[in-house]
Parts: sequence; C-alpha cells; structure tokens
Amino acid sequence: MSYLIMLINMLSVKIAICALFIVVAKFVTKRVGIKSVDRWLMNIHKPAGCVLFVAGLIHMVFSFHVVSTTPIIGYVLGFISMFAIIALIATCLLRRKLGKHWLVWHRIMTAIAISTVILHTQIVEPVSESHYSVDYFESLRLPENDRNLIVNLGPLLNK
Repeated sequence: MSYLIMLINMLSVKIAICALFIVVAKFVTKRVGIKSVDRWLMNIHKPAGCVLFVAGLIHMVFSFHVVSTTPIIGYVLGFISMFAIIALIATCLLRRKLGKHWLVWHRIMTAIAISTVILHTQIVEPVSESHYSVDYFESLRLPENDRNLIVNLGPLLNK
C-alpha cells in the first residue's frame, strides 16, 4: 500500500461525507421552510448526489487493500450503501416511469443509504485509523524514502 492510495482513499471519504451532508440538507431545509437555501440546495442536489456516488466508488475501490483486517460487516454495509445510492440515482432517472410513487422510493433508498453509511462508519472508522498510522506503514517494510515521507506526513494525517 502506498501513501498515494491512502491519501486518495481518505480524501474520497471526506468528499463523500460532505456530499452526503449537502444531499441530506435539501431534505431538512424543505421541512424547516428556508426557501432561499432550499432553492439553492435544489440546484446542487443532483450534482452532489453524483459526487457522492463517484467518491463512494473511489473509496470502495481503494479500500480493498485492508479487506483482510477489517470486519466483513463493514464491507457488507458499504456495499449496501453503494447499492442504495445507485438506487437513488435510478429513482431520479426513472422518475416518469415510477410515476407518483418515485419520491416514496427515493426517500426509502435515502433512509437505507444514510443508516448504512452511519453504521459503516461506526464499524470501519476505528479499524481504519490503525491502518493509516505510522506504525502500520513501518510494519509493511516500505522502501526507506516512502517511510520517510509517511513519517514526515504522519502528524498531518492524524488531525
């Protein structure tokens, strides 16, 4: 595992979480009645959903290197989350075919996606921190210049 893989994985997680908050904020602002913010969020709701999907997919691909040391339920929940996000995108694309019930399906998939993302992060987060520690990289016996780079960047990654 290289520093670049770790950096891409961690960055994709942060981007996915930000996109998830933006997507969920649309639901909240509509209920609270903040019309100007709700209209603005509606304009970025779909692009944020696409960013969420792409960042989640990148995270999924770059997380396979720790599959043997992460609880399998974390991966199952991650796959369910991605399936729900794909289903969310499908409900938007098939809105006309689904008719008046498309929003019900969209909200059901949203609830599944949010709940599985929360559970996924609660299970995987404590484990992943140990994978990205300097000691973990030292144990991999990386080439000397990679180890020096990781040791020098260690304090930045632990913030």
